[in-house]
Amino acid sequence: MELLQQADFNCIGNVAQHCDKEKMCIAEKEAIQFDLSQLFCENWDEIEQIYNEVNEGSLDADKLNLIQGGVYIGCNGRNKKHSGIRDLLAYYSYSRYVIINGYSDTATGLKQKTDTFTLPIPLKELEQFADKYRNMGLIYFRQIENYLCNNKDSFIWWKGNCKCGCEDGKCSGTKAKGYGFKSSNITKNGLR
Repeated sequence: MELLQQADFNCIGNVAQHCDKEKMCIAEKEAIQFDLSQLFCENWDEIEQIYNEVNEGSLDADKLNLIQGGVYIGCNGRNKKHSGIRDLLAYYSYSRYVIINGYSDTATGLKQKTDTFTLPIPLKELEQFADKYRNMGLIYFRQIENYLCNNKDSFIWWKGNCKCGCEDGKCSGTKAKGYGFKSSNITKNGLR
């Protein structure tokens, strides 16, 4: 199920009106599976349920605020803003879309899009551009994390420690970029 619409990318990324919706759907699914579920750890199921409730018309103010963003009272008693899960998902999805949009599957294998009037952007530049949006998404996550911490009465399922985002401290970012790979050495006994 797609959680985002074309309008959710307005003022976030350069998504053309004629964007490849199938590739955007893939990017969104990857962002949910490999980014947001990692950022929110075991809390992602609850957040996805709230997202669906809001899309179905739930008017609960705290739930709407979580999904659409808004203002809340921070730890210092001042108003703070966060952009919401929808924008967070849009940033991570767009980051992934930037990488996969330049390639198409054909009968003879994966091909890079080209035409006579344009030149493809080198992969390294695309990766840097995608990383820029991932980093902005991580900033949005920190804002949402603060919102959840300051509204624990409304979100009793939130298990974040309000410093790192996850009780074990291992969920401070995402590792799966959707491009490149990581290698490691394997020794004779299987240990590094």
